[in-house]
Amino acid sequence: QNLMIISPDSTSLMLSWDHPLPQDRNGIITDYLIYVQISDGSEEIFMRNANSNETTFTVEGLEEFIEYNISVAAVTGAGEGNETGKVIQRTLNDTSSAPQCVTVNGITHDTTVISWYPPADPRGIISDFMVSITGRDVCEPDNEEIGSHDQLVRYTTCGTDCMRHTPMCSDFNEPKCPNIPCPQGSTQPCDSSWQPVMCPPIQPLCCQITMLRPAIDYTLAVSAESAAGQGAYSVTTLKTELIVQIANIQVKFGPVFQCLSWREDDRSVKLSVLNQTVSEVLSSGCECSFTIFNSLFVCEENQDRSVVFIAEVMYSSCLNAPGPVTAIDSWKNTS
Repeated sequence: QNLMIISPDSTSLMLSWDHPLPQDRNGIITDYLIYVQISDGSEEIFMRNANSNETTFTVEGLEEFIEYNISVAAVTGAGEGNETGKVIQRTLNDTSSAPQCVTVNGITHDTTVISWYPPADPRGIISDFMVSITGRDVCEPDNEEIGSHDQLVRYTTCGTDCMRHTPMCSDFNEPKCPNIPCPQGSTQPCDSSWQPVMCPPIQPLCCQITMLRPAIDYTLAVSAESAAGQGAYSVTTLKTELIVQIANIQVKFGPVFQCLSWREDDRSVKLSVLNQTVSEVLSSGCECSFTIFNSLFVCEENQDRSVVFIAEVMYSSCLNAPGPVTAIDSWKNTS
C-alpha cells in the first residue's frame, strides 16, 4: 500500500511502499513482485524483490522520458496477493539523439539552405535546434579556420509519442524547404488518442544560412535541444561557390603585330592569336578561372599602327585574389 515513485534519472525509477497491514497479509510475506509496463501497453515485465523486509526498489534499464504503469504485490506461502493500484510515472528526459537526413541545397557564394528531420529518439520535449557553423578558407595555404557561430531554430514538437515513431531516412521524401530565413518548423498537432497509423507525417525543418564567405569549406552541425541539454550532432559539409564577376580589359600591343599588313581576311586568325596571348597572360597572373568573350581589336591611326585588343572576361576567384585587370596591369608594367 501507499506506493510512491520518483525518477532519479532518465533510465530508472525508485519505488517505495508500506507493508500490508497484519490482518491483510494472509501469512508471512516472502517477497514482493514489482510489475512494470509501458503506459501504451506495448510491453510488460516484472521483477522480484527477494528481500521481504525491504520496502524500496529501484527499477533500472528503462527508456528515457517514457511513462510507465507500476504496481506492487506481496507474495506469501499462499501465493500472490492483490496488487497496489497502478501508479503512472515518467522517467526523466535525456539529451536527444542526432537529427536525421541532414542535407544542404541552394549553395551560392554566401548562402545555403540546410534541412533535416527530427531525431528518431528525442528522449524528451525538443524546444530548439542549434545549427553550428565552422568554416575553413580553401584559398589560404594553411586552410585557415575563419571562426564559427551558432544559429538557433525554434521548434514546436508534435508530441513525444509521435516523435518516438519517426520513420527511418529511407521512408522520407526528399526534403524541399522554402528559401526563406529560418522558417519556424513544426509538425502537425498529434491527437491525444495517438495510434501509429494516425500519426501525421513528420515534416522536415530548414533554415537559410546567410553571410557566408566565398570558396570556404564549411562544416554544419545540427543538434536538438531540450531541458536536459544539447543532444548529439548530425554533421554535413559544403563548399561555397566562388564569386562570378565580369571585367572589361583593354590591351595595347605595339608595332610587332604590324597592323598595316593585316589583310581583312586574316582578322579572325589575328583575333585568335590575340585571344591566346591574353589568355596566357591571365593564366599566369590571375588566380581565377576565366572565359574571354566579346573580344575584338582595332588598329590605331598613329605612327606605330598599334593594335588595341578589347574584351570582356567572366571570372570566378577567391576573395581578394588577383583578377584579370590586376593581371593585365601587372603584365603591362613588366613587359
